[in-house]
Amino acid sequence: MKDTILIRLENPDKSEREKLYRLQFRAFALEIGQHDPKQYPDEKIMSKVDIESIYLIAEYNDEIIAITSITPPNSLQYSLESSVPFEKLKPKLAYPMERNNTAEMRNFYVIPQYRRQFTNFAFYFYMIGIVYARFIGAKYVIGKNNSNSLRLSRRLASRESGVIIQSGRVKYHVVYGETDNIIRSGFMGKMQDQIANELQFTLIFCPEIEKSILSTQELKIKL
Repeated sequence: MKDTILIRLENPDKSEREKLYRLQFRAFALEIGQHDPKQYPDEKIMSKVDIESIYLIAEYNDEIIAITSITPPNSLQYSLESSVPFEKLKPKLAYPMERNNTAEMRNFYVIPQYRRQFTNFAFYFYMIGIVYARFIGAKYVIGKNNSNSLRLSRRLASRESGVIIQSGRVKYHVVYGETDNIIRSGFMGKMQDQIANELQFTLIFCPEIEKSILSTQELKIKL
């Protein structure tokens, strides 16, 4: 029998934020070393940008096993602007990216044991985030990739800006792309590379049913 992972948007009242901020502490302070754990005695990492962001949550056996957040178009600030202003980035970008058409992909994290247990899950979870960004009006996405996530971006239609941000022990590359190109590139690659029983995943991104999936409803994926 296949395992089922539940993927959903966070509660509208944001009552889950405490759990998510603790998971961000685990990811970005304890695991990868972007932040010094001593600076967060309450073991929660949050920023002003998190308040505007929308979280996508994956659960397995009632445990949150993965998160990613999307800072929507027309937000006052992107997280990466703590290091480099968006206006200074724009000349380095090949697309006409503006605040009103660009979302920032952030806080992508899958608990390590589930990366091993569900080998293709991280890819699908990432792609659902991209599709949601498109659904809320983002023609383009931008974000920071460390060496691990950069490998995934390179497999898709993402571009590297050449801008590198050092944050704690982590070196981030600023990457960006057109949402339609990333989705097309990602799923064409999977359709060619993956075994037949995984093709069902591509169906959830058909435009006709996109709205029903990417609302407050829950999405179940079997692995």
